[in-house]
Amino acid sequence: MSVRPFIEVVSGPARASVATETIAGILGVAKQTNGQADWLPFAGDQRLYIVPTVDDTVAGYQIHSLDDPSIHGLYDLFTTLCDQTDWHVRLDWDELEYLDKSFPYRSLDSAEA
Repeated sequence: MSVRPFIEVVSGPARASVATETIAGILGVAKQTNGQADWLPFAGDQRLYIVPTVDDTVAGYQIHSLDDPSIHGLYDLFTTLCDQTDWHVRLDWDELEYLDKSFPYRSLDSAEA
C-alpha cells in the first residue's frame, strides 16, 4: 500500500494553472516537467507533483516522500494557502495517521477552519 498525502484545491481559482502559479510563487520556484508529470521543487530534494483531477476539484498537489521535511512542508503550504487565499483547500493525509498512531496531524479542511 502506498500513502501519498496531498492538497486539493476544491474551489477558488478559475483554472488549475492559476493555482499552480500561486503555489509556485509561495514556494519561490518554477514549474518543471519531466516528460511524465509536472512538478514543483519542494522541501529540499523532494517534488510536489501536480496531479490531474478526476472529480470536481480545481487542482491537486501530491508529495511522494514521507520524510519529516516533506510532511511539515506540505502542512506549512496548506496553512499558507488558507492564510493567503480565499480558496477552499483540503489537506488529505491519505490515512497516514492510521498507519502511525504517533503521527501528529489529522485531516484538515480550510472550509471548516
